[in-house]
Amino acid sequence: MFSAFKNHHQTNAIVDLLTDSKGDVVSFSEFKKQALLVSNKYNKNWLKTEFNTAKRRATIGANFNEYRK
Repeated sequence: MFSAFKNHHQTNAIVDLLTDSKGDVVSFSEFKKQALLVSNKYNKNWLKTEFNTAKRRATIGANFNEYRK
């Protein structure tokens, strides 16, 4: 679920880069430069959080299976 929300916010942030403050479409080179910064932020900065979340969920799942036994 965390990844889904992260991807949703990342997509919205990148879509917002398609136009400038006046609402005009930006050039591809400007869009790419800014989009890579957003992508880098979400993929590097949130990677540890995603890793920790996945580990915790796996542990909870394993514990639940033991409880059911």
